[in-house]
Amino acid sequence: SDLKNNYKNNILILILLLGQLSIIWMSLTYILCSKIILILSTGFFSYAIISDFFNQEFYLLLAIIPIISLIIEWKNSFGAFTAGEWKIFLILVFVFFILILSKKIGSGDLFYFIIFCGIYGVGISLHILLIACCTALIYIIFHNKNNIALPFLPFLFLGQWLTLITLLLL
Repeated sequence: SDLKNNYKNNILILILLLGQLSIIWMSLTYILCSKIILILSTGFFSYAIISDFFNQEFYLLLAIIPIISLIIEWKNSFGAFTAGEWKIFLILVFVFFILILSKKIGSGDLFYFIIFCGIYGVGISLHILLIACCTALIYIIFHNKNNIALPFLPFLFLGQWLTLITLLLL
C-alpha cells in the first residue's frame, strides 16, 4: 500500500512539474513581468503546491520572494495596473483578508493571488481564481464531504493552467 501511494504521489508530482513547464511556455505572451520572475515564481509555486497538497501548509517564504521580486520590478508588474484594476485588486485582497481572519482560507492563497496579479494583471488573475473556485467546488460536490479542509494551491494551479490554455485557443 505504501509503495502504491508512493507511486501515485510521484506520478502526481511529475504531472505537476510538466504542467508547470507548460505554464511557463504558455505564459510568455501574457506576462507583465520579466521571464526570470515568471520562472522564479513558477518554481516556488511548484514546491508550495506539493507541500500544500500533502501537508496543507507551506513556507510563506515561497510566496514572499516572488512578491518582493515583483515589487522590485514595479513598473512591469503592479505599476502597470489601471485605476480600475487597482480598485478590483484591493477589494479582492480585502475579501481574502476577511476570509483569512475567519480561518476560511490560508494566507498563502492570498499571496499567490497577489503573485498572479503581478505576473498576469488583474483580469487574467480573476479568471484563474474563478476556475480554481469552480474546480474546488466540483471536487467538494463529488466527494460529498462537509467541512473538509482543502489545499487550495492545487486548484489555483489548475485554474492557471486552464486559463492559459483557453487564452491560447482564443
